[in-house]
Amino acid sequence: MDANEVKASIAAFGIAAPKSLPKSRVCWRQPRQTVLARKNFREALPNPRLSAGWPESTIPDKPTNRFKKNPALPLKAALRSNMFPVADSGSVARSFFHPPSVSSIQYSDVSAALQVARKPAHHSSPLSTNRISVPSGFPWTEAQLGAKLRKAIIAYWYHRGGQGKRQGKRLGTRDVGTRSEVTGGQHLNTICGLLRDVVKAAGFKESEIFLKNGLELPGYFRPQKRWDMIVIRNGRLCAAVELKSQVGSFGNNFNNRSEEAIGSSTDFWTAYREGALGAQTPWLGFFFLLELVEKSTRPVALKHGLFPPLPIFHGTSYSERYAILCERLVLERKYTSAALLISPRGRIGDFNEPNAALTFYALAKSLHGHLIGCI
Repeated sequence: MDANEVKASIAAFGIAAPKSLPKSRVCWRQPRQTVLARKNFREALPNPRLSAGWPESTIPDKPTNRFKKNPALPLKAALRSNMFPVADSGSVARSFFHPPSVSSIQYSDVSAALQVARKPAHHSSPLSTNRISVPSGFPWTEAQLGAKLRKAIIAYWYHRGGQGKRQGKRLGTRDVGTRSEVTGGQHLNTICGLLRDVVKAAGFKESEIFLKNGLELPGYFRPQKRWDMIVIRNGRLCAAVELKSQVGSFGNNFNNRSEEAIGSSTDFWTAYREGALGAQTPWLGFFFLLELVEKSTRPVALKHGLFPPLPIFHGTSYSERYAILCERLVLERKYTSAALLISPRGRIGDFNEPNAALTFYALAKSLHGHLIGCI
């Protein structure tokens, strides 16, 4: 391409060509003049940001040199990349196709934002050097947690059956019937240990989980109530769990267990309302294990009184009444979550969950999800 052809191509773009164009400047060995012509062509194009409605105050003059001599060049590069940074003053970020309509962007704010954008990523946030590792999800499937629960139930029946024998050897006498199994205590420790694993999976330390000591929480109708497990972080009550079981004597103990569950939750939330348990809302859980025998699964007749009971209780067994109790405890927000398990005595570890909304898996996931947000 000779000089005349270069002049003709430049004139085709509407750019005034230089009067003289030495041949040596356009040869293939020295293409500098061609590069300059292309640069002049780009700079002569109409600015699309002006046609889009951008105010002229937001677009700096065209640079004449590199970054060091012209600080406006990084701003122009940011505008060309369609990523306009948010100013420190809190103004909303504006894209290339959405020009500002309220006020123009100040160059000083954009320069400060560009300085922040040039910093390394690990220095951009003050929390990046002191982050708390948060688990991404529940660590077990329903089948995996069910296998762990089966082992815990086997241990429950083992400890429950041996408590009467150990009490007789230690004291020389045993309580009547199955009372020795109840008064011996510690028979639900295996379930507490499984719930402790759920709490630790949510990022809590062993020192933040209380299973033996320090389980007393203030009440409203009584001074204190001892719970089976509580979780505390930085002086904040995160969770409390009540665990109950019933083996035999269903007619005598059903009302007692119901009154204990209703009264403990009412006392707990009233004390929370009065500010005795902190300002943050804690998680309250209820776990109940019922023996699976014929007496607990067959319908029980209701006694006649001055006022008839609700129709939902007609023709129900004790297991069904416990399911209604737990379901309504959660419905009335007496407990955040509840679980009901029915298991036969023995070392097999089988269990049933009569209500799909009252499974141990749902209770564990609810506890885990709440504790993740309890920072």
